[in-house]
Amino acid sequence: MLTPAETEARIGDLDLGRGRREDAQTKLEHALMVDPSLAGAEERPWVFAASNGAARGRRKKHFMRAAELDPKRPLAFYGQGMVAMSRGGSVGVPVGAVVAFEKTVALSPDFAPAWYNLSSIYALRKETLQKLWTPRNMPRH
Repeated sequence: MLTPAETEARIGDLDLGRGRREDAQTKLEHALMVDPSLAGAEERPWVFAASNGAARGRRKKHFMRAAELDPKRPLAFYGQGMVAMSRGGSVGVPVGAVVAFEKTVALSPDFAPAWYNLSSIYALRKETLQKLWTPRNMPRH
């Protein structure tokens, strides 16, 4: 049985899936006020949020908090990687993105978007190019 906060968070997820971001944000924020330990409510609205400078800091904070609440949530680490990549700009890919995406695929070997980003990063440097094809990095079916 779900708690009231978990129910509110699930309804927020449904709203998010239907493209009703404002409604989802309201429900997820309310769920966090009722139960601040809900990792999913902490990370979910920030996956699809804009990535401008002001939002980037908030996104990072929420993904970090979600990972603290539940260190086995691949989406929390994937979000951290995406935030780190958005900071890179023309400077290159921050090490934090690599670490976050590697943690994501370690937790969820079939998480295709994380593999895509990780392989794109690995392909940029000669020293990491060989990581693309090692058996350790190949998804197991």
